Amino acid sequence: MNYAILLAGGTGRRIPSTKVPKQFVRAGGRMMVTYALEPLLKSNHVDRICVVAEHEYRNLIYVDAEQAGLDVKKIACYASPANTGRQGSVLNAMQE
Repeated sequence: MNYAILLAGGTGRRIPSTKVPKQFVRAGGRMMVTYALEPLLKSNHVDRICVVAEHEYRNLIYVDAEQAGLDVKKIACYASPANTGRQGSVLNAMQE
């Protein structure tokens, strides 16, 4: 069984003008994170996906992917982002 981890827990500080982190900004009718999620959902090499995201955005990710016509059954879990950065977030996903 192959798992993929999608890191979507950043704060988007490099784009301070947006009201939401950059991965949740909409472009072309979708959130940016949905564009990153799509190839994982469609891949024959990925069986399950763990998405690292703040709790308040988890349902938005799921709904946006569904509305984009993607089969979201591979999303197996969500994990919380770590205060320590990317490595901690990956660890949280692996522990989930």
